[in-house]
Amino acid sequence: MKKKGKMAACLILLVLLLAVLVVLTKKNSTADADSGSSDSGADAEKVVDFSKDDVTALSFQINGETVSFTKTAGDDDTDIWTYDQEDGFPLDEGKITNVLSSLSSMTAERVIEGDEIDSMADFGLETPSQEVVVTAGDEKTTIHVGDKNSSSRYYIYLNDDTSKVYLVSTSLGTMFPSDMMEWATTESMPSVTAENITKLQVEGENGYTLTKEVSAADSALQTDEWQVVDADGAAHGGDADSIGTMTSAVASLSFGDLVTYNASDLSQYGLDQPKTTIRVHYTEEQEVASDDATTADTSSDSAADSASSDSTATSSSSETTTVTVEKDLVLYVGNANEDGGSYYVKLDGSNEVHLMTASNVETFTGKKASDFWNMYIGMENVSDLTSLDITYNGETKTYVRHVEEKKDDDSDSTTQEISYTCGDETIDKSTFTTFYSSLIGLKAQTKDESLVQAKDAEFTAVFHMTDGDLTFAYSPYDSSFYYTVDEDGVPSLVNKNNVKTMVENYGKLLAAKTEDDSSSDSAE
Repeated sequence: MKKKGKMAACLILLVLLLAVLVVLTKKNSTADADSGSSDSGADAEKVVDFSKDDVTALSFQINGETVSFTKTAGDDDTDIWTYDQEDGFPLDEGKITNVLSSLSSMTAERVIEGDEIDSMADFGLETPSQEVVVTAGDEKTTIHVGDKNSSSRYYIYLNDDTSKVYLVSTSLGTMFPSDMMEWATTESMPSVTAENITKLQVEGENGYTLTKEVSAADSALQTDEWQVVDADGAAHGGDADSIGTMTSAVASLSFGDLVTYNASDLSQYGLDQPKTTIRVHYTEEQEVASDDATTADTSSDSAADSASSDSTATSSSSETTTVTVEKDLVLYVGNANEDGGSYYVKLDGSNEVHLMTASNVETFTGKKASDFWNMYIGMENVSDLTSLDITYNGETKTYVRHVEEKKDDDSDSTTQEISYTCGDETIDKSTFTTFYSSLIGLKAQTKDESLVQAKDAEFTAVFHMTDGDLTFAYSPYDSSFYYTVDEDGVPSLVNKNNVKTMVENYGKLLAAKTEDDSSSDSAE
């Protein structure tokens, strides 16, 4: 009896050990499946048996709806893919090529089969998240896609064969679009170089126009290359730095998602009556073939980009020449989208509606003309100065600029000799230049039409220029600022310390000794 009891106990223990072994084996097998750590690399099993070049049809699902594509031969024997659900859809065929390349080369990092499969639900394959059907010749392959494991591998099975589950590293979750517009060919924003922009106009609330002006080559002190015009037509000098930020913003504009490629009802996007219109005039260098004539006049005009050119080139018929083409970019801005993070936009002459980020759009709509004003009070070029009247402490002095052309003894060229006088005295040019630079270098902290003069002027400068006179009077405003009116007639506040420095330089000019040496200085 005792021997039989011991034998029974041994049998029970053996059964328990076998059960534990089975559990551990299955657990390790599941862990290997989850990590995809076994049988990979050179021994990896190819999952499908078709070549991407032999595929004639493809389908998959977007948000539960099946979309399909068919390949046909074109007139020139090239393959053409079309979207079956919508005639005329501008399909980006490269998207299909990429998908088929990935699917046809798909290999399994692990094959799970037999007792390793308890339920397809364990792999997310009871109700697959995606079903891809590939037709190549007479063969049709259906790929059922399940869950993604912790190592970003996907479980799949083929056709109706649920006896094998493949673990693959192919990015099946991101391979397919969430919206068909992601697979449409689409236009891009025209390429614009910031330095080539000559005009930027924003139409809408607080609209403004920024226009680039060509400065004279010898205008060393002239910094107002831009003109700012507000919605009422008032013009002001522009600040190169702030406007440069805007032209750079134009150059970096880009579209977000494509909403529709053929909009029929613009009102649903607020584009039937755009809230804002952004107009950009710019130039572009283009290479064109020279004709047989010595001089070639070229011009272009297209409705798509409203471009035009007018340039002259000299070359032979076998060469190309570079011409400067003038172009216009017109962008319409409609409503904000549902989440407010983007706006609906479209280019003039296009039926495509895109999204553009709110930050990009509001770079233009969130500004007003005064944001681009030049903050200098008056940058009057000394080369255009004939005389300067300064009134300080009740005394007025007039400084006259003299220009004398002298011919060089050794050549036919001439040089300019510049000198300054006050009454009968010749003024030290260096001291005058220092004072003049500090005078025209004064910048406003604030420019505001509502500012009002509080006290009488302490310092007045009257510039007599070749094209007219300008007067700037500086009066105390408060403990921090002086009040004046800039050259565009806008009331301005200037930091009192800067005015103090300018007045000190004038004091040095008053104290400077006269000089007889009127040295040559053509650039001044």
